[in-house]
Formats: sequence, structure tokens, C-alpha cells
Amino acid sequence: GIADDTANDSSPQLTLGGVVQKRKWGLGATLSAVEYDGVTMTGAELDQVVLTAQVHLARSFFSDQLVMGVGFKATTYTVSEQPDDAAMISTTLFTVSQTTVESGVVWMPRNRNLRLGSSFSLPATGETINFGDDCMADIPCRGIILPATFEVPWSMAFGVGLRRAPNRWNKKVEGRFKDERELIVALDLRLTGEVENGHGISQISQNRLQPSGDKVVASVRAGVQFEWIPGWLRLRGGSYYEPSRFKDANGDRVSGRPHITGGIDVRFWEFTVWSRTYRLRASGTLDYAKRYLNGGASIGFWH
Repeated sequence: GIADDTANDSSPQLTLGGVVQKRKWGLGATLSAVEYDGVTMTGAELDQVVLTAQVHLARSFFSDQLVMGVGFKATTYTVSEQPDDAAMISTTLFTVSQTTVESGVVWMPRNRNLRLGSSFSLPATGETINFGDDCMADIPCRGIILPATFEVPWSMAFGVGLRRAPNRWNKKVEGRFKDERELIVALDLRLTGEVENGHGISQISQNRLQPSGDKVVASVRAGVQFEWIPGWLRLRGGSYYEPSRFKDANGDRVSGRPHITGGIDVRFWEFTVWSRTYRLRASGTLDYAKRYLNGGASIGFWH
């Protein structure tokens, strides 16, 4: 929302995750870490780290036509000042932690090429705030005014998916993989709630109050996936609108921006464990918008 020439050009992010499934039950977990660098008005380097852990439990009903899940999301946000001497350790200004509850449901009517889903996340407020030595809320610490609370608003999403292929989407087939040329089209709507008297975190290093989240915003997303070479190659493309939650230095609302996204899955290995066949795939993703570029690479199972 406010231009910042001191911002780092890149923010590395690492995500690990896994899923275990047994009959009608499934358990999934992810752990991600992202780091943001900045420079304070006094010239000191500032390090911001966000750690997020998610655990979800789901169960299918009515012969796998309905899947419902619930889980917890825990986030820790730490701001530290980096010393001029690389041999010295950093100074933690403050750490805030929060936990929220998430839920979701997917409806897959039997022998149809249609799927409907929705999700909901409760709001969360960081009640556990640990300040570093000589640091207090709303009082300058190392030249930075620290926040008193840390809040994430509620959010909900609704989506629909359509598939065109030789076999029905929601129909069980022999073997673990369908291996057929398919086209999937998805569309969803995401709503994000308001935060009373909220300000963004990106301008902490510059001691700027960046008003954020004063009203509910909506984002529309659409995408397609095409399995070009059955069992070997999938291509994805899409777009979505990112609504702005910020106001600029004059108090005017910053306009949102459209994004263009793409992705690719390439299968590279197949193996068998205890008479069960597994496939590994390498994936790449890309998300582009004005003054924004995000790319990713991952390795996982082919489904």
C-alpha cells in the first residue's frame, strides 16, 4: 500500500507437508517458514520471520461423496534486529503467537464431473506477545514502535470444479491412476473479514502506520488444469484478483491488482512398496502481478 524502496527484492519460503490416509480417515500436516528483510530508519537491518504449522483431520461420508475436515493453524511472528558485527547474535524485539481453527467440506456426487467445496477460518488474535529486553508495546524500541496486538481476520471460500475426460470424475476405476487426458476448470470466491483499527506489518521498520483491513474484501479466482500426456505431464494456468486491504499515505484506498498464474507437474519416477505402486512428480509454479513475482518448486506424489 505504501511504496518502500528499502524492501528486499526476494523473500525465501520453505514448506514441508505430508498426508496419511486410512480407509475413510485422512490426516495432513504442513510446516512453512518465510523470511522478510528490511532496513530501519536508523539504518539497522531488520529480520522478520513467520512460522506456520497446520494440522487437519478429515473423514469421508456417504460412500466418499462427502468429505468434512477440521484443523488447527498456529503462527509465530518474530521481529529481530541484526547486529553490524556478523559474529554477534541478533536481538529479538518481539515475538507473537496465535492459534485458530479451520474447517472445510467437499461434495463429490457419485458418477458426476462436478465437485463443490467450501472452507472457513475463525479470526485469531495474538494474545501471547513476548517483548525483548527494554522493549514495550507502543513505545519506541531500537527506534521502532512495536505493535500491541497481532490479529488475523476470519476468512471463507466457496468453489466449484468441472472436469471433462473419458471417465467420470467421481467414479472409482481399477488401479490407482486413471491415466487419461483430462481438462479441469475451477472457480472460487474468497472473502476476508475486517480488522478494527488494523495496520499492516510491512511498514514496521519505517515506523509508518499503514491502515489495513477496515472492511470485508472479496477475491475471485479461476483456473484450468490439462493433463497433456496422461500419467506424465500436467499443465495449469489461471488468474485471480487480489483486493487491496491498505490505504496510502494520504488515506486513499490502494487499488487491487490482477494476477496471472501457471504451473506444471512432471512425473519422473514410479516404484512399488508392499505391492502398492507410487509415483513421484516434480512441480513448478509461477504467480505474476504488477510489482510482484512469486515462483516455487516442489517434489511430491503423483495423484
